[in-house]
Amino acid sequence: MMLAEFLINFNKLVTGGDRDKVLLTVSGGIDSVVMCDLAGAAGLNCGVAHCNFRLRGEESDGDAAFVKELAARLGFRYHGIAFDTARVAEEQKISTQMAARNLRYDWFADLAEEFGYRHVATAHHAGDQVETVLLNLVRGTGIRGLRGIPAVNGRIIRPMLFATREQIEDYAGKRNLSWREDRSNSDDYYRRNRIRKHVVPVLKSINPSLEHTFSEMAERMEATEQWLSHTLKLWKNEVWQETGSLVRISIEGVKNAVSPVFQLLALLEDSGFSYQQVKEIVASLDGIPGKKFFSPTHLLVKDRDFLIMTGKEPPAEHTGVLKVELFPKPADFRPVPGEGAAFFDADLLKLPLSIRHWVAGDTFRPFGMGGRSKKVSDFLTDRKLDLISKSRIKVLVDADDNILWVIGLRGDHMTRVTEQTVNIARVSVSER
Repeated sequence: MMLAEFLINFNKLVTGGDRDKVLLTVSGGIDSVVMCDLAGAAGLNCGVAHCNFRLRGEESDGDAAFVKELAARLGFRYHGIAFDTARVAEEQKISTQMAARNLRYDWFADLAEEFGYRHVATAHHAGDQVETVLLNLVRGTGIRGLRGIPAVNGRIIRPMLFATREQIEDYAGKRNLSWREDRSNSDDYYRRNRIRKHVVPVLKSINPSLEHTFSEMAERMEATEQWLSHTLKLWKNEVWQETGSLVRISIEGVKNAVSPVFQLLALLEDSGFSYQQVKEIVASLDGIPGKKFFSPTHLLVKDRDFLIMTGKEPPAEHTGVLKVELFPKPADFRPVPGEGAAFFDADLLKLPLSIRHWVAGDTFRPFGMGGRSKKVSDFLTDRKLDLISKSRIKVLVDADDNILWVIGLRGDHMTRVTEQTVNIARVSVSER
């Protein structure tokens, strides 16, 4: 029965010629040992991968030796690796669990590339599904969290999600299998263990078919997410404009949405914005422009007609590299438009020149305005630049801090090249 169900689920996830291109991830615990034994009983020819995280001393080394012997007994190719997980966690300032997860999945991807494995199978089962959904609920989640552990996630497959913990233990007993015990799995320090030991038993006393109920819910949530993803993609095409590193989201489009917070969250959550932040963003839509919202990776600014999003603002001190070339004015001199440089009468410049970000109150005399002064802020507004684009604008100034060039947009009238100019300064700015 267990073998038949395993094969049904395995064949749903792995097709045709890929059956012998599966890497089984085996810790040595009962779940992965049962998965390994089922694969062997099914006549599959798989690879076995084991990570020694060096967190439990001799026990970790014993796990590695056990899995290597198990793979040999089943005739599976063995891959083993040892990590200094504690050092990696300390260096990257992340939890030991997160470091182990990152190391594990990065290595699995490397093995798949090197040895041609099309799929990487983990031994997550129906009990893990229940624990994951409950953990997500405790943290706060949406439809994606209620979906739990997907059966397929890129190269990763989970052919054991059909099996309950009791079924796995029953199979292991009937097959007289041995496995390794990780004592950390019973430590109440970890939230997942507390849920497994103290929450799940209470829920199962209310609903003995808890795993089946959660599996069905996960299937429904996955179907719901697929439908919503299609619907949101159509809406995104209406409100989302992407130009280079800038994203513009129509404020009117968000306000007219059926569920503004939910729909905007779907667009912004991959950029690190939380549900609470998105509620605040939507609440600001009728307010004055300029309010900023920060995620760990992005900046979003509420402008007049759009929400403008980009990567985090660069450090203010990074202003670019200035290059100045001096040459006598040719008789037929004509500046080449759009070449990313500005030309000045070199003899009128007060050196040294420098670059800075513009600030409120800055003024200059834009070329073409007959020497009349204008605030930089008004000049940028007339150009219809959004707030983020404005914040990125830099200016070239002389020794007296007079603005000679709003870089990339307009030069100064007073230092322009004229008929009387003898020497020309060509000024350009690069990012590095």
